[in-house]
Amino acid sequence: MTRTVRPTWSSAEILLSAGVLDPHDLQVAQALCLQTGHRFLDVVASLHLVDETLVARTLSRELGIPWVQPSLMTPSEHWLRWIPRFVAEQYMLLPAHVRARGVGKTILYVAMEDPTDEEALRVSARWSGLEVRPLLAARSAIERAIEQWYPPDSSGAARHGPDNRLSQSDPPVGSGRTSGTFMAWGRIPIGVGVLDETG
Repeated sequence: MTRTVRPTWSSAEILLSAGVLDPHDLQVAQALCLQTGHRFLDVVASLHLVDETLVARTLSRELGIPWVQPSLMTPSEHWLRWIPRFVAEQYMLLPAHVRARGVGKTILYVAMEDPTDEEALRVSARWSGLEVRPLLAARSAIERAIEQWYPPDSSGAARHGPDNRLSQSDPPVGSGRTSGTFMAWGRIPIGVGVLDETG
């Protein structure tokens, strides 16, 4: 039975509560985060503390967020303009699905390694100009999709500060418009991606 997880829980707390990460490894990872300023799941991946598929399945199950496979998606040009490559690389996320909800309201779903990363969601919303909601994807799948979907972006490094975080300057706001057909949520979006409900 799926446990109810407080929405304010971090990925670290969820993995610890689910028994995926032990307390010692958690302390090691958190200490390294404080020393380096790196994101928690970046550190977990670099130290090989937990298998990335287990991380994705656990967060999907505990948060009730669908797990998607980027390799089965065909991205829209609009989406790639809304979420630039350097944003995708910095926060390990991809534009994955668009849904119209009501008159004049568009929701952009992003496939993320860490759907509890509120900063990543805020940055994605600022760049796209849309309401943004998270989906789950494994880290390596996101990395492969970034290489396949985006052309090399030599200007990406210039948009990062000295600590390798994104510049604090406000990005241009997206138009919030797209062409094409919006799929009803809960159905498999053909040509966009397959929602994996097995997690």
